[in-house]
Amino acid sequence: SVSVGYIDSDNYIDVVSTSIVDYSAVWYKNQTYLGVEDVPLQQLGLYPNPATTQLQIKNTVGTPIQHVYLYDMLGKAVLHTSQAANTIDISGLSAGLYLVKITTPKGVAIRKLVKQ
Repeated sequence: SVSVGYIDSDNYIDVVSTSIVDYSAVWYKNQTYLGVEDVPLQQLGLYPNPATTQLQIKNTVGTPIQHVYLYDMLGKAVLHTSQAANTIDISGLSAGLYLVKITTPKGVAIRKLVKQ
């Protein structure tokens, strides 16, 4: 299970992931988590979704993309790019569900991605 909250006293959201399969617990300190975003960032989209080898970022916001991070469902960053390109090679990723964090000067958008 995954829990979100203020675990320590620094006023930043923390994420705790626990597993009853291997009796493990992982604490992701000060993570960016899904939340309310500015209206312009709602126009950032991913296609195709589901994707197989390449991911396109639809950017109708008119602001440059600074960073793109892909996280697996355990919260581990599996891919990062700081290139301004709107096409990302995801052929090396395993099939599954990922969170895509897109950073722009106007803020951060989080999108779900299904990799086939």
